[in-house]
Amino acid sequence: MLSLLDIAERAWTGPRMDEMEWNMSLFHKVQELVKRHNLKAPSAEEVVVRDNVLVDAVWQAGIDFLVENGVYCLTTRRIIKLTEDEVKDTIRAMPSQVTIGEGTNAVTVKKRDIDGDRCHVVCCGGFHSPYREDLANILPKAFMEIPGNDFMEGFTFRVVD
Repeated sequence: MLSLLDIAERAWTGPRMDEMEWNMSLFHKVQELVKRHNLKAPSAEEVVVRDNVLVDAVWQAGIDFLVENGVYCLTTRRIIKLTEDEVKDTIRAMPSQVTIGEGTNAVTVKKRDIDGDRCHVVCCGGFHSPYREDLANILPKAFMEIPGNDFMEGFTFRVVD
């Protein structure tokens, strides 16, 4: 299984690529995988896709995407290459549940099955835009006071062009 150090090393030794070239490769690779795996969007009426052939094809397309394209490191402008075995071994090693927070603030996120929602966890992600500095301590608290929010994730842009 891959370690964080393996990934870090590959981020410094992988093939170099310009960011725009990477972005265009994503577009072309997705188009290629849609054709290769005969992927079609489900109808608007289908809230949960129950077509196992489609689900399996999307799963394999995702693995193919990671193996064939890799993962781009913005900092080093290098591609982190992965083998199919590394991707599958890492997926198999993922825990079925993770606890976030401590004490009374702890929330356990459990793996969900396609057959139903086994663990209802609400994530608040309201920080994906800039806000004034004087609101920096107020907004996170306000978002977390929304009833039903279990945890908060996100990042904040300093500016948006």
